[in-house]
Amino acid sequence: MKHQILKLFIFLSVSAAFGQSYTISGTIKDNSTGETLIGATIQDITTNKGTVTNEYGFFSLTLEQGNHEIIISYLGYQNFIQNINLESNQKLNIDLQLDSDQLEEVVVMANKNSKSQTNNVISGSINLKTEDIKQLPSLLGEPDVTRAVLTQPGVNSIGEGTTGFNVRGGNIDQNLILLDEAPIYNSSHVWGFFSIFNADAIKDMQLYKGGIPSRYGGRASSVLDIRQRDGSNKKLKGEGGVGLLFSRLTLEGPIKKEKLSFLVSGRRSYFDLFFPLFKNLKGNKVYFYDLNSKVSWDINEKNKLFVSGYFGADVMRLKFGDDDDNQDTQENSEDEIVDFRWKNATTTIRWNHIFSDKLFMNLSGIFSRYNYDLSSENSSGGPTGAATNFTWKSSVENWIVKPDFTYYHNADTSIRFGFNSTLYRFTPTRITSLFILQ
Repeated sequence: MKHQILKLFIFLSVSAAFGQSYTISGTIKDNSTGETLIGATIQDITTNKGTVTNEYGFFSLTLEQGNHEIIISYLGYQNFIQNINLESNQKLNIDLQLDSDQLEEVVVMANKNSKSQTNNVISGSINLKTEDIKQLPSLLGEPDVTRAVLTQPGVNSIGEGTTGFNVRGGNIDQNLILLDEAPIYNSSHVWGFFSIFNADAIKDMQLYKGGIPSRYGGRASSVLDIRQRDGSNKKLKGEGGVGLLFSRLTLEGPIKKEKLSFLVSGRRSYFDLFFPLFKNLKGNKVYFYDLNSKVSWDINEKNKLFVSGYFGADVMRLKFGDDDDNQDTQENSEDEIVDFRWKNATTTIRWNHIFSDKLFMNLSGIFSRYNYDLSSENSSGGPTGAATNFTWKSSVENWIVKPDFTYYHNADTSIRFGFNSTLYRFTPTRITSLFILQ
């Protein structure tokens, strides 16, 4: 009996030794800007096992002890290949270089035993990069994020020329739209002709039309998850454009090289600048503006901090009345000014922490607010005239705390868990009215 127990112990020890596994983990970035790459593929050619980077460029891949040939690839970048003798857990932080070579013949081959790609595909999801968005047809030459969504199967516009969309027959309010995890309640400018998302500030966009992950909560139709760029931590640079309807400018660069970076991107329309040229439009205003900003801090190898924000508004001021220069006419005239304003504002603070080669955490604190204001001012001319002021305001605010953990058990299994706590603050209607006798 003792000999049998001893043999069993030796067998288990030898099996454990031969079956020893170790983990390769790290971050994949763009070599020229330091931007993390979302969805980069890390694959072991020897075993055909692989994984992809998460929303923050982090990956974890557990393989058996021994020699492995690792290939790291990302669309538009040169492949990186490294041979690793895996005898312990290893860090692998790689900066990929853009591939500017001439395209040659590509032979696509499939292996029925390969699971690295199919295991990471989520049914009903579509991923778009900034480069994809800028190559699509645009309105008046301006790239538009939401119009890129309308080119996808199962997505329909709510009206000709607008950026609002329905997914598979759902209503527009059944779509959850997120910008750096902050909910957006009105995603358009000028009643839907332009989206609020500046393509120069966007890094990645994921549309879920079905099989929506539980971490997004409950929306019946779809989820559009948009991520802002971190900003280059290598060198200062800028880009912009002057269009027929609005202009845009983006600045980014390092505050402390390869540690602390910033990005600021703004847009402003100038419809209102042409109104004074027309007599009937004097005193009227219609314009929009928005501002994206982000600061990214690589504290150390295990900790990163991101602070991002968005502020945008639409302003429409319409003036009704007699603009005749005759004083007698003015004394008996009535002037009315109607002012519409709607605003989006968000702030997101995120902390990434790597507990181990297998456990990754992101802790987010999120604020989101949407305001809709309507005011009217009516005045009558003459010595006995009267004035009436009317204001109607509505708003909704979100305060969100969201810790999110991912545990990478092995190449085939990962567990994502956490919770989401949200405080809602609603102001359905606030009305003020003032009547003045002169």
